[in-house]
Amino acid sequence: MQYAELIQFENLEPVIQLRHADLSAKRLITTYVISDEMAAKLTHLIFEQLRFDQMTKRGLFIVGNYGTGKSHLMAVISSIAENADLVKYLSHQKVAKAAHIAGKFLLMLHQCRFILQSQTMLSKNTGKQIDKSTKNPY
Repeated sequence: MQYAELIQFENLEPVIQLRHADLSAKRLITTYVISDEMAAKLTHLIFEQLRFDQMTKRGLFIVGNYGTGKSHLMAVISSIAENADLVKYLSHQKVAKAAHIAGKFLLMLHQCRFILQSQTMLSKNTGKQIDKSTKNPY
């Protein structure tokens, strides 16, 4: 018997294009592994920042090295935020129960990429990019 007969892996998508995440939202959600630590961050930090009844005027800034799952995380959050029916595919039941954001958002995506810029340049460029995207979202 060969190892290939014992173990089967799904092909991994090396880079998730958020522009096309809605095409495979169910698959993205079912393949996202939620640890207890990530579940706590989702329920107590991310979902809390997205509450309508407690507008804090704060944003979320997700930072990480290449290949750490930032786009996968954002695809999961955005898919659930737009479509409540997808909550049932979450792998962590505590996250599914706490997903009060489900189906309450219509999302406009803007992804910024910056490489080794000073904090001042970063904030100036971020502001410019947000200005551009809000003037003509399509």
